[in-house]
Amino acid sequence: MSEFSQMLSKFIKERDTNIYMLAKYCNYDRANMYKLTSGKRNAPDLPFVKKLAEYMHLSPDEEKQLIEKYKISVVGYETYYRRKNIEEFLSEFAFAETALSMAQIDFRIDMESGKNIILKNSHDIDSILIHMFTAEMKCEHGKIQMLVQPEIDGLSNVLNLCGHGEGNLRIDHIVRLSNKPDYMEGEKLYNLECLKKILPYYNYNYDYNTWYYYGDISANSYEFTMFPYMILTSEFGCLLTADMKNGYLISEPEMLEQMRNNFCRQQKQSRKLINCVENIAEQFETVGNMVVTKYSGYGLQDDPCVMAFLEDELIQKYVAPQMEHREILVQMTTEYCRCLANQDVTYIFSMEGILNFLKTGIITELDPALYIPPILEDRVRIVEKILENGTRLLKFPMSDRKTYMNLYVTSEHGLLRIALPEKKVFLDIILEESELLHSFYDYCESMEEELFYEKDEAEKIVRGEVEKIRTNHK
Repeated sequence: MSEFSQMLSKFIKERDTNIYMLAKYCNYDRANMYKLTSGKRNAPDLPFVKKLAEYMHLSPDEEKQLIEKYKISVVGYETYYRRKNIEEFLSEFAFAETALSMAQIDFRIDMESGKNIILKNSHDIDSILIHMFTAEMKCEHGKIQMLVQPEIDGLSNVLNLCGHGEGNLRIDHIVRLSNKPDYMEGEKLYNLECLKKILPYYNYNYDYNTWYYYGDISANSYEFTMFPYMILTSEFGCLLTADMKNGYLISEPEMLEQMRNNFCRQQKQSRKLINCVENIAEQFETVGNMVVTKYSGYGLQDDPCVMAFLEDELIQKYVAPQMEHREILVQMTTEYCRCLANQDVTYIFSMEGILNFLKTGIITELDPALYIPPILEDRVRIVEKILENGTRLLKFPMSDRKTYMNLYVTSEHGLLRIALPEKKVFLDIILEESELLHSFYDYCESMEEELFYEKDEAEKIVRGEVEKIRTNHK
Protein backbone atom coordinates (compact mmCIF):
# COMPACT_ATOMS: atom_id res chain seq x y z
CA MET A 1 0.00 0.00 0.00
CA SER A 2 1.48 3.35 -1.06
CA GLU A 3 1.95 6.30 1.31
CA PHE A 4 -0.53 8.20 -0.87
CA SER A 5 -3.25 5.54 -0.38
CA GLN A 6 -2.53 5.45 3.35
CA MET A 7 -2.89 9.21 3.69
CA LEU A 8 -6.00 9.34 1.50
CA SER A 9 -7.63 6.58 3.59
CA LYS A 10 -6.70 8.45 6.75
CA PHE A 11 -8.38 11.67 5.56
CA ILE A 12 -11.47 9.77 4.39
CA LYS A 13 -11.80 8.06 7.78
CA GLU A 14 -11.19 11.25 9.78
CA ARG A 15 -13.89 13.11 7.86
CA ASP A 16 -16.27 10.15 7.59
CA THR A 17 -16.32 10.71 3.82
CA ASN A 18 -18.80 8.76 1.69
CA ILE A 19 -16.75 6.93 -0.96
CA TYR A 20 -19.63 6.91 -3.46
CA MET A 21 -20.17 10.67 -3.18
CA LEU A 22 -16.40 11.32 -3.36
CA ALA A 23 -16.11 9.20 -6.52
CA LYS A 24 -19.13 10.94 -8.06
CA TYR A 25 -17.72 14.42 -7.28
CA CYS A 26 -14.42 13.47 -8.95
CA ASN A 27 -16.22 11.80 -11.90
CA TYR A 28 -14.45 8.56 -11.03
CA ASP A 29 -15.64 4.97 -10.90
CA ARG A 30 -16.53 3.90 -7.34
CA ALA A 31 -14.80 0.51 -7.71
CA ASN A 32 -11.62 2.25 -8.80
CA MET A 33 -11.92 4.64 -5.86
CA TYR A 34 -11.90 1.65 -3.50
CA LYS A 35 -8.81 0.33 -5.33
CA LEU A 36 -7.24 3.75 -4.90
CA THR A 37 -7.73 3.74 -1.13
CA SER A 38 -6.44 0.16 -0.83
CA GLY A 39 -3.28 0.88 -2.82
CA LYS A 40 -4.19 -1.27 -5.82
CA ARG A 41 -4.42 1.74 -8.14
CA ASN A 42 -2.75 5.15 -8.28
CA ALA A 43 -4.49 8.48 -8.80
CA PRO A 44 -4.81 9.35 -12.52
CA ASP A 45 -3.32 12.86 -12.34
CA LEU A 46 -2.65 15.92 -10.17
CA PRO A 47 -5.97 17.73 -10.92
CA PHE A 48 -7.76 14.61 -9.67
CA VAL A 49 -5.83 14.74 -6.38
CA LYS A 50 -6.77 18.40 -6.00
CA LYS A 51 -10.44 17.51 -6.50
CA LEU A 52 -10.14 14.90 -3.75
CA ALA A 53 -8.73 17.55 -1.44
CA GLU A 54 -11.44 20.01 -2.44
CA TYR A 55 -14.29 17.62 -1.69
CA MET A 56 -12.86 16.62 1.70
CA HIS A 57 -12.22 20.29 2.61
CA LEU A 58 -8.56 19.64 3.38
CA SER A 59 -6.55 22.49 4.84
CA PRO A 60 -3.78 23.95 2.63
CA ASP A 61 -1.18 22.04 4.63
CA GLU A 62 -3.13 18.77 4.38
CA GLU A 63 -3.61 19.24 0.63
CA LYS A 64 0.13 19.91 0.26
CA GLN A 65 0.91 16.67 2.11
CA LEU A 66 -1.50 14.65 -0.06
CA ILE A 67 -0.05 16.11 -3.26
CA GLU A 68 3.47 15.33 -2.06
CA LYS A 69 2.55 11.69 -1.39
CA TYR A 70 0.92 11.49 -4.82
CA LYS A 71 4.05 12.79 -6.55
CA ILE A 72 6.21 10.32 -4.62
CA SER A 73 3.90 7.50 -5.73
CA VAL A 74 4.38 8.54 -9.38
CA VAL A 75 8.16 9.10 -9.60
CA GLY A 76 9.52 7.37 -6.50
CA TYR A 77 10.99 8.63 -3.25
CA GLU A 78 14.55 9.38 -4.45
CA THR A 79 13.52 11.14 -7.66
CA TYR A 80 10.91 13.26 -5.89
CA TYR A 81 13.28 14.48 -3.19
CA ARG A 82 16.13 15.00 -5.66
CA ARG A 83 13.90 17.33 -7.70
CA LYS A 84 12.61 19.02 -4.57
CA ASN A 85 16.18 19.62 -3.38
CA ILE A 86 17.12 21.25 -6.71
CA GLU A 87 14.01 23.43 -6.61
CA GLU A 88 14.80 24.56 -3.06
CA PHE A 89 18.41 25.29 -4.01
CA LEU A 90 17.40 27.45 -6.98
CA SER A 91 14.65 29.25 -5.10
CA GLU A 92 16.09 29.70 -1.62
CA PHE A 93 19.87 30.01 -1.94
CA ALA A 94 21.22 33.32 -0.67
CA PHE A 95 24.51 34.60 0.63
CA ALA A 96 24.66 35.46 4.32
CA GLU A 97 24.05 39.17 4.81
CA THR A 98 25.54 39.45 8.28
CA ALA A 99 28.86 38.45 9.75
CA LEU A 100 29.48 37.08 13.20
CA SER A 101 31.35 39.36 15.56
CA MET A 102 34.64 38.42 17.19
CA ALA A 103 33.07 39.61 20.43
CA GLN A 104 30.58 36.76 20.18
CA ILE A 105 33.25 34.10 20.70
CA ASP A 106 35.78 33.69 23.48
CA PHE A 107 38.86 32.26 21.78
CA ARG A 108 41.43 32.46 24.54
CA ILE A 109 43.72 29.45 24.75
CA ASP A 110 47.18 28.88 26.19
CA MET A 111 49.49 28.69 23.17
CA GLU A 112 52.61 28.42 25.31
CA SER A 113 51.85 25.12 26.99
CA GLY A 114 53.99 23.16 24.56
CA LYS A 115 54.51 22.27 20.95
CA ASN A 116 51.43 20.09 20.80
CA ILE A 117 48.08 20.69 22.47
CA ILE A 118 45.22 18.27 23.06
CA LEU A 119 41.85 19.83 22.16
CA LYS A 120 39.24 18.34 24.48
CA ASN A 121 35.97 19.94 23.32
CA SER A 122 34.33 21.99 20.58
CA HIS A 123 35.12 25.24 22.42
CA ASP A 124 38.85 24.44 22.34
CA ILE A 125 38.58 23.64 18.63
CA ASP A 126 36.68 26.83 17.74
CA SER A 127 39.15 28.88 19.77
CA ILE A 128 42.24 27.37 18.17
CA LEU A 129 40.82 27.59 14.64
CA ILE A 130 40.03 31.28 15.11
CA HIS A 131 43.57 31.84 16.38
CA MET A 132 45.02 29.95 13.40
CA PHE A 133 42.91 31.89 10.87
CA THR A 134 43.49 35.35 12.32
CA ALA A 135 47.23 34.73 12.68
CA GLU A 136 47.50 33.51 9.09
CA MET A 137 45.56 36.51 7.79
CA LYS A 138 48.37 38.73 9.08
CA CYS A 139 50.94 36.92 6.94
CA GLU A 140 51.90 38.53 3.64
CA HIS A 141 51.13 35.36 1.69
CA GLY A 142 48.79 33.62 4.14
CA LYS A 143 47.58 30.17 3.16
CA ILE A 144 45.30 27.62 4.80
CA GLN A 145 44.80 24.04 3.65
CA MET A 146 41.68 22.18 4.80
CA LEU A 147 40.65 18.57 4.49
CA VAL A 148 37.25 18.66 6.17
CA GLN A 149 33.60 18.19 5.20
CA PRO A 150 31.67 21.44 4.58
CA GLU A 151 28.58 20.52 6.58
CA ILE A 152 30.48 20.99 9.85
CA ASP A 153 28.78 23.97 11.56
CA GLY A 154 31.82 24.93 13.62
CA LEU A 155 33.87 25.36 10.46
CA SER A 156 31.15 27.53 8.86
CA ASN A 157 31.10 29.82 11.91
CA VAL A 158 34.89 30.24 11.91
CA LEU A 159 34.97 31.00 8.16
CA ASN A 160 32.17 33.54 8.59
CA LEU A 161 33.81 35.12 11.61
CA CYS A 162 37.21 35.56 9.96
CA GLY A 163 35.98 36.17 6.41
CA HIS A 164 35.33 39.91 6.64
CA GLY A 165 38.75 41.16 7.70
CA GLU A 166 41.65 42.63 5.78
CA GLY A 167 44.07 40.66 3.64
CA ASN A 168 43.68 38.09 0.90
CA LEU A 169 44.08 34.77 2.64
CA ARG A 170 44.20 31.80 0.26
CA ILE A 171 42.23 28.75 1.32
CA ASP A 172 42.52 25.39 -0.43
CA HIS A 173 39.67 23.13 0.68
CA ILE A 174 39.34 19.44 -0.23
CA VAL A 175 35.94 17.82 0.32
CA ARG A 176 34.63 14.31 -0.13
CA LEU A 177 31.47 13.92 -2.22
CA SER A 178 29.29 10.86 -2.07
CA ASN A 179 30.15 8.09 -4.51
CA LYS A 180 26.56 6.81 -4.36
CA PRO A 181 24.05 8.38 -6.77
CA ASP A 182 21.17 10.15 -5.01
CA TYR A 183 22.70 9.63 -1.55
CA MET A 184 20.56 11.51 0.95
CA GLU A 185 20.71 12.45 4.59
CA GLY A 186 17.35 13.41 6.07
CA GLU A 187 15.67 13.86 2.65
CA LYS A 188 18.53 16.15 1.58
CA LEU A 189 20.73 15.39 -1.43
CA TYR A 190 24.15 15.19 0.20
CA ASN A 191 26.33 16.50 -2.63
CA LEU A 192 23.99 19.42 -3.26
CA GLU A 193 24.02 20.28 0.45
CA CYS A 194 27.84 20.35 0.29
CA LEU A 195 27.64 22.81 -2.61
CA LYS A 196 25.21 25.03 -0.67
CA LYS A 197 27.60 25.11 2.30
CA ILE A 198 30.64 25.89 0.17
CA LEU A 199 29.27 28.71 -2.00
CA PRO A 200 29.04 31.42 0.71
CA TYR A 201 32.77 31.04 1.42
CA TYR A 202 33.51 32.48 -2.03
CA ASN A 203 31.75 35.70 -1.04
CA TYR A 204 34.02 36.22 1.98
CA ASN A 205 37.33 38.05 1.84
CA TYR A 206 39.30 34.92 0.93
CA ASP A 207 40.96 33.57 -2.16
CA TYR A 208 38.88 30.45 -1.70
CA ASN A 209 39.30 27.29 -3.80
CA THR A 210 37.55 23.92 -3.57
CA TRP A 211 38.59 20.47 -4.74
CA TYR A 212 36.58 17.27 -4.51
CA TYR A 213 36.99 13.52 -4.65
CA TYR A 214 34.51 10.64 -4.28
CA GLY A 215 34.18 8.40 -1.26
CA ASP A 216 31.82 6.70 1.18
CA ILE A 217 29.81 9.26 3.18
CA SER A 218 27.88 6.81 5.36
CA ALA A 219 27.98 7.40 9.10
CA ASN A 220 30.32 4.50 9.83
CA SER A 221 32.91 5.45 7.18
CA TYR A 222 34.84 7.46 9.80
CA GLU A 223 34.19 5.06 12.66
CA PHE A 224 37.73 3.69 12.91
CA THR A 225 39.52 6.84 11.71
CA MET A 226 40.82 8.73 14.73
CA PHE A 227 41.42 12.09 13.01
CA PRO A 228 39.77 12.20 9.54
CA TYR A 229 39.95 16.03 9.29
CA MET A 230 43.00 18.25 8.97
CA ILE A 231 43.53 22.04 8.83
CA LEU A 232 46.98 23.52 8.15
CA THR A 233 48.52 27.00 8.37
CA SER A 234 52.12 28.18 8.13
CA GLU A 235 52.58 27.64 11.90
CA PHE A 236 50.14 24.96 12.94
CA GLY A 237 48.41 21.76 11.95
CA CYS A 238 45.12 20.74 13.53
CA LEU A 239 43.87 17.14 13.43
CA LEU A 240 40.18 16.74 14.22
CA THR A 241 37.69 13.99 14.95
CA ALA A 242 34.66 13.57 12.69
CA ASP A 243 32.33 15.20 15.22
CA MET A 244 34.73 18.16 15.69
CA LYS A 245 34.68 17.65 19.48
CA ASN A 246 38.26 16.47 19.94
CA GLY A 247 41.52 17.25 18.24
CA TYR A 248 45.25 17.66 18.35
CA LEU A 249 47.22 20.83 17.61
CA ILE A 250 50.70 20.33 16.15
CA SER A 251 53.47 22.87 15.66
CA GLU A 252 56.54 20.65 15.18
CA PRO A 253 58.09 21.58 11.77
CA GLU A 254 58.76 18.00 10.68
CA MET A 255 55.23 16.89 11.45
CA LEU A 256 53.80 19.95 9.67
CA GLU A 257 55.88 19.22 6.58
CA GLN A 258 54.61 15.65 6.46
CA MET A 259 51.02 16.84 6.85
CA ARG A 260 51.45 19.35 4.00
CA ASN A 261 52.88 16.63 1.76
CA ASN A 262 49.90 14.41 2.54
CA PHE A 263 47.52 17.26 1.70
CA CYS A 264 49.26 17.97 -1.62
CA ARG A 265 49.07 14.29 -2.59
CA GLN A 266 45.35 14.30 -1.88
CA GLN A 267 44.90 17.56 -3.81
CA LYS A 268 46.58 16.11 -6.90
CA GLN A 269 44.08 13.25 -6.85
CA SER A 270 41.12 15.65 -6.57
CA ARG A 271 39.31 17.83 -9.10
CA LYS A 272 38.52 21.52 -8.87
CA LEU A 273 34.83 22.14 -8.24
CA ILE A 274 34.33 25.87 -8.91
CA ASN A 275 36.00 28.61 -11.00
CA CYS A 276 35.75 32.34 -10.34
CA VAL A 277 35.23 34.53 -13.45
CA GLU A 278 36.57 38.04 -12.96
CA ASN A 279 36.24 39.75 -16.38
CA ILE A 280 34.13 39.74 -19.53
CA ALA A 281 36.73 37.90 -21.62
CA GLU A 282 36.77 35.00 -19.15
CA GLN A 283 32.97 35.03 -19.05
CA PHE A 284 32.66 34.78 -22.83
CA GLU A 285 35.32 32.07 -23.02
CA THR A 286 33.87 29.92 -20.21
CA VAL A 287 30.26 30.07 -21.37
CA GLY A 288 31.18 29.96 -25.07
CA ASN A 289 33.17 26.75 -24.64
CA MET A 290 30.39 25.24 -22.56
CA VAL A 291 27.50 25.86 -24.97
CA VAL A 292 29.20 24.64 -28.14
CA THR A 293 27.66 21.19 -28.14
CA LYS A 294 25.62 18.82 -30.29
CA TYR A 295 23.30 18.14 -27.35
CA SER A 296 20.08 20.00 -26.71
CA GLY A 297 19.85 21.70 -23.36
CA TYR A 298 18.10 24.13 -21.03
CA GLY A 299 18.86 27.67 -19.95
CA LEU A 300 17.12 28.50 -16.67
CA GLN A 301 17.13 31.88 -14.91
CA ASP A 302 14.65 34.48 -13.66
CA ASP A 303 15.91 37.41 -15.74
CA PRO A 304 16.11 36.83 -19.50
CA CYS A 305 19.39 35.76 -21.09
CA VAL A 306 19.33 38.77 -23.41
CA MET A 307 22.71 37.96 -24.98
CA ALA A 308 21.24 34.93 -26.78
CA PHE A 309 18.81 37.22 -28.64
CA LEU A 310 20.95 40.27 -29.48
CA GLU A 311 21.43 41.04 -33.16
CA ASP A 312 24.73 42.45 -34.48
CA GLU A 313 23.21 45.89 -35.03
CA LEU A 314 22.08 46.17 -31.40
CA ILE A 315 25.46 45.08 -30.06
CA GLN A 316 27.19 47.81 -32.06
CA LYS A 317 24.59 50.29 -30.88
CA TYR A 318 24.65 49.59 -27.14
CA VAL A 319 28.21 48.62 -26.19
CA ALA A 320 29.32 51.57 -24.03
CA PRO A 321 30.99 54.21 -26.28
CA GLN A 322 33.57 55.18 -23.64
CA MET A 323 34.96 51.62 -23.33
CA GLU A 324 38.67 51.24 -23.99
CA HIS A 325 39.26 48.92 -26.97
CA ARG A 326 35.57 49.16 -27.78
CA GLU A 327 35.78 47.55 -31.22
CA ILE A 328 37.47 44.49 -29.75
CA LEU A 329 34.68 44.21 -27.15
CA VAL A 330 32.05 44.60 -29.90
CA GLN A 331 33.67 41.80 -31.90
CA MET A 332 33.94 39.50 -28.85
CA THR A 333 30.33 40.18 -27.87
CA THR A 334 29.08 39.58 -31.41
CA GLU A 335 30.84 36.22 -31.66
CA TYR A 336 29.60 35.23 -28.21
CA CYS A 337 25.97 36.14 -28.98
CA ARG A 338 26.07 34.28 -32.29
CA CYS A 339 27.41 31.24 -30.47
CA LEU A 340 24.53 31.34 -28.00
CA ALA A 341 21.94 31.89 -30.73
CA ASN A 342 23.11 28.84 -32.71
CA GLN A 343 22.59 26.34 -29.90
CA ASP A 344 19.58 24.08 -29.38
CA VAL A 345 18.50 25.52 -26.03
CA THR A 346 15.08 25.70 -24.42
CA TYR A 347 15.18 28.90 -22.37
CA ILE A 348 13.15 29.23 -19.20
CA PHE A 349 12.70 32.74 -17.75
CA SER A 350 10.20 34.25 -15.34
CA MET A 351 7.51 36.62 -16.57
CA GLU A 352 8.61 39.02 -13.83
CA GLY A 353 12.13 39.01 -15.28
CA ILE A 354 10.84 39.72 -18.80
CA LEU A 355 8.66 42.62 -17.58
CA ASN A 356 11.53 44.03 -15.53
CA PHE A 357 13.75 44.04 -18.64
CA LEU A 358 11.01 45.80 -20.60
CA LYS A 359 10.83 48.51 -17.92
CA THR A 360 14.55 49.01 -17.31
CA GLY A 361 16.61 47.56 -20.15
CA ILE A 362 19.00 46.08 -17.57
CA ILE A 363 20.98 43.09 -18.87
CA THR A 364 21.80 41.20 -15.70
CA GLU A 365 24.50 38.97 -17.21
CA LEU A 366 26.65 42.03 -18.06
CA ASP A 367 28.55 44.55 -15.95
CA PRO A 368 26.54 47.84 -16.19
CA ALA A 369 29.74 49.66 -17.20
CA LEU A 370 29.90 47.67 -20.45
CA TYR A 371 26.66 48.75 -22.08
CA ILE A 372 23.92 51.36 -22.40
CA PRO A 373 20.40 50.06 -21.58
CA PRO A 374 18.44 49.69 -24.84
CA ILE A 375 15.64 52.14 -25.63
CA LEU A 376 12.04 50.89 -25.30
CA GLU A 377 11.51 49.97 -28.96
CA ASP A 378 14.66 47.86 -29.00
CA ARG A 379 13.70 46.23 -25.70
CA VAL A 380 10.35 45.28 -27.26
CA ARG A 381 12.16 43.93 -30.31
CA ILE A 382 14.39 41.74 -28.12
CA VAL A 383 11.45 40.42 -26.07
CA GLU A 384 9.48 39.61 -29.23
CA LYS A 385 12.44 37.57 -30.44
CA ILE A 386 12.59 35.79 -27.07
CA LEU A 387 8.91 34.83 -27.35
CA GLU A 388 9.27 33.72 -30.99
CA ASN A 389 12.07 31.38 -29.93
CA GLY A 390 9.68 29.18 -27.94
CA THR A 391 10.98 30.40 -24.59
CA ARG A 392 8.94 29.16 -21.64
CA LEU A 393 7.85 31.77 -19.11
CA LEU A 394 7.34 30.95 -15.44
CA LYS A 395 4.27 32.37 -13.73
CA PHE A 396 6.33 33.12 -10.65
CA PRO A 397 10.05 33.83 -10.23
CA MET A 398 12.20 31.00 -8.93
CA SER A 399 13.69 33.17 -6.17
CA ASP A 400 13.43 36.57 -4.50
CA ARG A 401 16.04 37.76 -7.06
CA LYS A 402 18.47 38.96 -4.40
CA THR A 403 20.94 36.38 -5.69
CA TYR A 404 21.60 36.34 -9.45
CA MET A 405 21.82 32.75 -10.63
CA ASN A 406 21.56 31.09 -14.01
CA LEU A 407 21.83 27.52 -15.17
CA TYR A 408 22.83 26.05 -18.53
CA VAL A 409 22.67 22.27 -18.68
CA THR A 410 22.60 19.39 -21.16
CA SER A 411 22.66 15.66 -20.51
CA GLU A 412 26.45 15.74 -20.90
CA HIS A 413 27.63 18.92 -19.17
CA GLY A 414 26.41 22.04 -17.44
CA LEU A 415 27.27 25.42 -15.96
CA LEU A 416 25.79 27.04 -12.87
CA ARG A 417 26.65 30.75 -12.62
CA ILE A 418 26.16 32.76 -9.43
CA ALA A 419 27.01 36.43 -8.89
CA LEU A 420 29.07 37.32 -5.82
CA PRO A 421 27.58 40.59 -4.52
CA GLU A 422 30.55 41.47 -2.30
CA LYS A 423 33.24 40.86 -4.94
CA LYS A 424 31.21 41.81 -8.04
CA VAL A 425 32.39 38.75 -9.96
CA PHE A 426 30.75 35.54 -11.14
CA LEU A 427 31.23 32.04 -9.80
CA ASP A 428 31.15 29.45 -12.55
CA ILE A 429 30.39 25.96 -11.33
CA ILE A 430 31.21 23.52 -14.11
CA LEU A 431 28.79 20.67 -13.55
CA GLU A 432 31.13 17.78 -14.26
CA GLU A 433 30.17 15.95 -11.07
CA SER A 434 27.80 13.37 -12.56
CA GLU A 435 25.15 13.33 -9.85
CA LEU A 436 24.77 17.12 -9.70
CA LEU A 437 24.69 17.31 -13.51
CA HIS A 438 21.96 14.68 -13.74
CA SER A 439 19.98 16.31 -10.91
CA PHE A 440 19.90 19.77 -12.53
CA TYR A 441 19.14 18.39 -16.01
CA ASP A 442 16.38 16.12 -14.70
CA TYR A 443 14.83 19.05 -12.84
CA CYS A 444 14.66 21.22 -15.98
CA GLU A 445 13.29 18.35 -18.06
CA SER A 446 10.56 17.49 -15.56
CA MET A 447 9.22 20.95 -14.61
CA GLU A 448 5.43 20.77 -14.39
CA GLU A 449 3.27 22.43 -17.03
CA GLU A 450 1.25 24.34 -14.45
CA LEU A 451 4.36 26.42 -13.64
CA PHE A 452 4.30 28.06 -17.09
CA TYR A 453 2.13 30.50 -19.01
CA GLU A 454 0.57 29.33 -22.25
CA LYS A 455 2.16 31.07 -25.25
CA ASP A 456 -0.92 33.18 -26.11
CA GLU A 457 -1.38 34.23 -22.49
CA ALA A 458 2.29 35.22 -22.17
CA GLU A 459 2.17 37.32 -25.35
CA LYS A 460 -0.99 39.07 -24.13
CA ILE A 461 0.65 40.00 -20.80
CA VAL A 462 3.77 41.31 -22.56
CA ARG A 463 1.73 43.38 -25.04
CA GLY A 464 -0.24 44.89 -22.16
CA GLU A 465 2.95 45.84 -20.34
CA VAL A 466 4.43 47.40 -23.48
CA GLU A 467 1.33 49.56 -23.95
CA LYS A 468 1.45 50.60 -20.30
CA ILE A 469 5.13 51.63 -20.58
CA ARG A 470 4.49 53.54 -23.80
CA THR A 471 1.58 55.38 -22.21
CA ASN A 472 3.72 56.36 -19.22
CA HIS A 473 6.49 57.62 -21.52
CA LYS A 474 4.19 60.00 -23.37
